[in-house]
Amino acid sequence: TFKQALVYAKALSGMTNEEISEASGINGPQVSRYFQEHDAYAPAPYLLPVLCRVLKNTVLVDWINAQVAELRPETTIRTVQDLSMAVMRATRNTGDLNSKTLAAIADGVISKEEARILQAQFRKNGDWNHQAADALEPLAKGAS
Repeated sequence: TFKQALVYAKALSGMTNEEISEASGINGPQVSRYFQEHDAYAPAPYLLPVLCRVLKNTVLVDWINAQVAELRPETTIRTVQDLSMAVMRATRNTGDLNSKTLAAIADGVISKEEARILQAQFRKNGDWNHQAADALEPLAKGAS
């Protein structure tokens, strides 16, 4: 459950509720409720990245990713041609990122809009790289 993931993330961090509250800026009673066993109260979604940074682990994000893993598009790399296509797509995405970065830094300042464009491209590249890496998992484990 999410509550179990939250408790596990806290245990890995070795932090107290008070330390989490202080480091995150979330008030103490609220943090305490997050970790009460029979309380369904949970952090708002926008607080999850804050908690991951404070707890110095990605348990919460990993839990969420596991819940939606079946929604990811299936990417299979079984042949040399499949791998070649994956490399070409990754290369194209990296080229897009390079072009957008050069355009953004041409005047020596990255505007808010340019930062958003770069951020989106980094995420797109990351998503594709994760899909390709996941697709190679069976080969990496020795499956034929």
